[in-house]
Amino acid sequence: MKLRMLVVLGFIAGFLPVGPTWSLPNQIVQEGLVMDANNRRLDGIHQVTIKFYEVAQRGQAFYEESHARVAFNDGIYVIRIGSVQNLSPMDLMRDNIYVGIAIDDGDEMEPRLPLLKVPSAMIADFAVNVTGDITPRTVGVNGEVVIDENGRWVGDPTGLVGPAGPPGQAGANGAQGPPGQNGVDGARGERGPPGVAGANVDPNEVVPLVIEDLVADPGDLPFVRSDADAEKAGGLTMAGGDVTLNNGALRITGDHRSSFFLNNTNVLDANSFRFNDPGNNEGIYWRGSTAKIFVSPMDNSNADGFLRLINNNGVSVEGGDVGTFISGTLNLRDHHFLVNNRDINGVNRLRFNDPGNNEGIVWDSSGAYIFVSPMDNSNADGFLRLINDSGISIEGGADGTFISGTLNLRDGNFLANNRNITGVNGLQIADPGDDGRIWWNGAQAQIVVAPLAGGNADGYLRLINDDGISLESNVLATGNMS
Repeated sequence: MKLRMLVVLGFIAGFLPVGPTWSLPNQIVQEGLVMDANNRRLDGIHQVTIKFYEVAQRGQAFYEESHARVAFNDGIYVIRIGSVQNLSPMDLMRDNIYVGIAIDDGDEMEPRLPLLKVPSAMIADFAVNVTGDITPRTVGVNGEVVIDENGRWVGDPTGLVGPAGPPGQAGANGAQGPPGQNGVDGARGERGPPGVAGANVDPNEVVPLVIEDLVADPGDLPFVRSDADAEKAGGLTMAGGDVTLNNGALRITGDHRSSFFLNNTNVLDANSFRFNDPGNNEGIYWRGSTAKIFVSPMDNSNADGFLRLINNNGVSVEGGDVGTFISGTLNLRDHHFLVNNRDINGVNRLRFNDPGNNEGIVWDSSGAYIFVSPMDNSNADGFLRLINDSGISIEGGADGTFISGTLNLRDGNFLANNRNITGVNGLQIADPGDDGRIWWNGAQAQIVVAPLAGGNADGYLRLINDDGISLESNVLATGNMS
């Protein structure tokens, strides 16, 4: 089966060849979308083989790793390169690296993908060749301190330069540089007042002169012929009126880039706009704004890729009362998806990039959020945690609330809000003492395990109530009764 794929390389961990400044794992997260020749997305469990090369074609792989059982869901899969076969940072100290990918027993897919630098690798380059400020406590050479903790030179004084002398005389003026580029055209000025009306002339004298000029220089005609193909040299300005195309096209050609300037006028009833080719310089732009619409890959190269809507001030997709429909996967790259007080309906699931207390569902203007992490808030798999400073209400309605597993309360109360707790196998109190008990609101009655003198220690099972205790059945006492 012939496969093709759209691959996104995401880098969770870079490689730091100089010093243990950060403890990032030597792994690279790689996510891909795989489809067959009929655009059907791959599903199920498959083997994914990764190879690294120094060349884009042929050549010998210097790193290879196979992931035997990778889950494909609607064509999408995720692996960690370096989790099966150890990946050394020194393996990546190369001018170029290309990634080859094969599925199951199939051939390696083409073309190979270039592996680009991630932020932590840039920091590693900075550490290899430091060009910025450094802040050491002292500086030593061959075991001898040459700059102490106060910033003073304490090494060999030979060859040191003294303080700067007084400024010298100003040198002669240099030669005048070349002219700078022309500035941006200024705004169009206001229309001037009408001139004084001239005297009428005799048409019999003027018309022959005009015809003589037109015949002498037909390329300077101030009009476009309507009865045959014609070319117009120079500008063509229409003051009023419409340009109507019947069964034809408006083509702008030339060796240099040309523009169709509408001067704040609308284009109406167009069937389509066709751009010459994809790329981040070919599309729709708004003057006086950073907003633009074009087609290119995410690296801004001149090739087919995503339909991209870009604006530094944000992009608003406004579906009105009907709503906005998304067919496919919505990928967010280091940004937020703001629905502006609207509902998100018909979602199969929300998938978060990884666990941690900064990745989940958050309510603005509230301390409430839902995320997955251990109780130490580290970025690892753990509990599904529901947190709110003002408390959490689990409202099961008439059918009740069902808990499968153990309910652990950490330094808080479980408020049933005047409801019953049924089907419980047992209630386990954390430890004995006056604070670990069962009691009734609005009464002094309580059940507690503690010594008769009180305290947080094992003791009697005590039934306490200031208004007395009634045992309304036969009582079987085993042991001494005091």
